[in-house]
Amino acid sequence: MVVDGAGAPARCGWQGGRHVPGDLLWFSWFSWQPKRLYVASAAPVAADGAAAAGVRLGAVSAYGGAMADRAEDARELAEWERSNGNLIEVARELAQRLVAPLGRRWSHVQAVAVRAEELRAAVHVRTDPAEWNDAAETLLVASAWLHDVGYASALVKSGLHAADGANYLRGQGVPARVVNLVAHHSGARYEAAERGMPDILADYPFEDDLLSDALATADLTTGPDGERFSYDERIDEVFVRYPADHPVHQFWRKARPVVGEAISRTEARLLAQPR
Repeated sequence: MVVDGAGAPARCGWQGGRHVPGDLLWFSWFSWQPKRLYVASAAPVAADGAAAAGVRLGAVSAYGGAMADRAEDARELAEWERSNGNLIEVARELAQRLVAPLGRRWSHVQAVAVRAEELRAAVHVRTDPAEWNDAAETLLVASAWLHDVGYASALVKSGLHAADGANYLRGQGVPARVVNLVAHHSGARYEAAERGMPDILADYPFEDDLLSDALATADLTTGPDGERFSYDERIDEVFVRYPADHPVHQFWRKARPVVGEAISRTEARLLAQPR
């Protein structure tokens, strides 16, 4: 069984038309850190050994994203918006309805959405078609609006807001890519493990990619009242706000360096984009 950094078993299954098996393929792209893609194999394999292992891989896009996935994201988003309207607007209105009554939390969510707008270029891949990059931008900003809906009192079931929010959004027919981003935003798998709920996110594949990195950056460079923080300032603030024996304090001691790498990757991608 493959176990991720949070101590939770990797799962497999179909969601949103995408097959996401649990074993991991590791590879590097130029100077970027290794990225994880979920592939159908009995064990992690090197990219050049995929054919020998009987694994069928699609073409690979820059920065570790599978081209097939980005194309599928764009197609699914276009289909969803034809039936439901602009995803960002739907997400904003839904978040306002659910989170605005929470006051301070709503200030945070609005500022995270603004930060996500600023990070749009971080989910671009230069060699990809414009519609793929546009779709990635939309998914990022919509996820930023929706990432904390699980705090709404009517949605609280497990007490893990990422899971409660994802469960609700899936029931509302929100695109699976957004649901998965909400489920795993900002190291939620570490919190789930710390709270003794390692399987609660099993229905939601974790995709360690540009979108996940950028959403974490938007969330974790924004303070609880909407202030602009550095990542280290934000986590230090969490340590002050939660006592040392609280699960949130405990899981961030484990997640801090791993999620910090996501923020660093996002910042590097922004710098690498053409001016």
